[in-house]
Amino acid sequence: ANIQRHRCFCEQLTQISSLLVNLFDHGNTLRDVCSVSKTSTTKRTKER
Repeated sequence: ANIQRHRCFCEQLTQISSLLVNLFDHGNTLRDVCSVSKTSTTKRTKER
């Protein structure tokens, strides 16, 4: 029973890690989009 629980835990860990990697990749793409849009909106923010 202990070994099975450990295996389950390992599977959960791999799922969570893959989720985190996906989130990280998504965050990187979001940051790229933000940086691209920021270059076009920097002039507007400076006027405020």
